[in-house]
Amino acid sequence: YHIHADKIILIGYSSQLMSTQKIVILENFSDDDFFSGTIQELKINSDAMGFKQIEAITDDGAEKIYISSETLSNKFIGNHPSSLFEVNIFD
Repeated sequence: YHIHADKIILIGYSSQLMSTQKIVILENFSDDDFFSGTIQELKINSDAMGFKQIEAITDDGAEKIYISSETLSNKFIGNHPSSLFEVNIFD
């Protein structure tokens, strides 16, 4: 929950492919009926982030969010180290 923006910010996958990751923003909801308001989906640009297994999302309490990925390695996709990405979704 981003207290200053009054939004819930989630991260997930839009399919079973890790290359189709997204940020979901819930806002303008009533009480604890989170899906009664506006639901916005933002596709994460896989070209910018590369092939990552996204694990967590948090914010700095202001305008930026941070997305982390875990180390991913196998014979088909190669080695991808863990990463931390900074994103501003409030522009």
